[in-house]
Amino acid sequence: MAIMRGLRLLPVVLTVTAALLTAPVAGGSEDQQILVMKIDNSKAARPQTGIAAADLMYVEPVEGGLSRLMAVYWTNTPQVVGPVRSARESDINLLQQFGRPALGFSGGAPEVLNALGQADISLVNKVAGGYVRHGDRPAPHNLYADPAKLLQAADANSHPPALARGSVRPDGVSTASFDTKVAATPITVTWDDTRSRWMIAMDGAPLLDTAGGQASAGTVIVQQVRITDSAVHDVAGVPSPIADTTGGGKATVLRDRMRFDGNWTWNADRRITEFSTDDREPIPLAESGPVWILLAKA
Repeated sequence: MAIMRGLRLLPVVLTVTAALLTAPVAGGSEDQQILVMKIDNSKAARPQTGIAAADLMYVEPVEGGLSRLMAVYWTNTPQVVGPVRSARESDINLLQQFGRPALGFSGGAPEVLNALGQADISLVNKVAGGYVRHGDRPAPHNLYADPAKLLQAADANSHPPALARGSVRPDGVSTASFDTKVAATPITVTWDDTRSRWMIAMDGAPLLDTAGGQASAGTVIVQQVRITDSAVHDVAGVPSPIADTTGGGKATVLRDRMRFDGNWTWNADRRITEFSTDDREPIPLAESGPVWILLAKA
């Protein structure tokens, strides 16, 4: 029988000012250490802080039909990120793409923490002064992180993922908007010609960042994955899902106002996910802009 497990949060009691939450994004470089942050995506957590700065963003299913964000930073590190939430078993395979990255999160079930401890990941969930609570929101939607302090404490040896960017293929389908969902979270991406970006909306409203306006992407990928229940349950007894990002499946790549339907394959040797047409021709990602990957149920 599966054991019910509550999610553990750090005992942080400091507060963060509104001015800090709206601080501008700081620049970075390609050889900057990679920081991965687990971010709340419930309605109570919005607008989030620091999501518009992510180079790569995963939207993952979690228990109760909710979704969670896994933000990856290497060229731009925001001054504040949050609200920070707990890690999941699904994170471990995804993190293999970055060497040994730093992972910031609020806690997790004992089984998940044990698996994370055995993986090649620098865990920075207990950094002194690295996390603060904001008094304007109730827990657990009020924990924020200082990325600079987390990176200073990290024992990491990471590298940017091998994103296969390139010129747009001529065989795409013109697409102005696309609807999908992760778990029970409806997601709509709409092409903005002025910004040359996909604008991201969730639950029928723009997904906003307190520091960077509406979240957007140069490439959005809907990666259809097998989702199963893990042995970990939340305090209400609801099982935590596992999104299997190994193997392969169907995928839709959205870039430059075009849609490309094809497949994804996990390349175990290179530890990256590759996207291709049904004829096994590569589907390059947009040459610039953040990449958002939505882990939808196959």
